[in-house]
Amino acid sequence: MFSLGLPKDPNPTWRGYSVGHWEGETLVVEKLGFHDVGWLDRVGHPRSESLRVTERFRRIDFGHMQFRSHLTILRHWFGR
Repeated sequence: MFSLGLPKDPNPTWRGYSVGHWEGETLVVEKLGFHDVGWLDRVGHPRSESLRVTERFRRIDFGHMQFRSHLTILRHWFGR
């Protein structure tokens, strides 16, 4: 995970590029730079190079973690 910011024009990869920062007691991880090969899930939603993922991790108490994930696709696709 990068801490100095995301690459300006990342070379697409399977897992993308991640950068993290703290917002209070929440670790926020932003990911981009994914390639469009494969699927987002088992249902078959296609991936896109414009996919952006924001994950938030917050410790609730000892032994409990809250996790939220938000996926954004900046452009639509109509098949391959």
